[in-house]
Amino acid sequence: MPMARDYKIYMKSTRNPFFTALGASLAAFGMVLSSPAARAANGADTWVGNTSADLSGANWSGTNTTPISLDSWIFGTAGSAGAALNNGLTANMSVAGITFNATGSAYTIGGNAITLTGNI
Repeated sequence: MPMARDYKIYMKSTRNPFFTALGASLAAFGMVLSSPAARAANGADTWVGNTSADLSGANWSGTNTTPISLDSWIFGTAGSAGAALNNGLTANMSVAGITFNATGSAYTIGGNAITLTGNI
């Protein structure tokens, strides 16, 4: 009769360090990542930023002139209000995705946390 043996299995981590660092960075700003398929988007809103630097102002074009829950956000070149923005929208609002256009500005966004249900 064969003797029972203990086997140890070692697995190499397959975590991508870029995405691990990205998740830590977003968490530092109060953004929460969840499954991209968690919810469907309402529409896409593009940041214009000529009224104020607050995301809750009338600074958007597209589906909604002020984003609502489950909208996607698009950022291009900063408007006259600049690239240092404040999220005055409802805290923990669900955002279906955020797109930063390749020719866009380098934005800094502070203020209320969001729940990101899609991709960046």
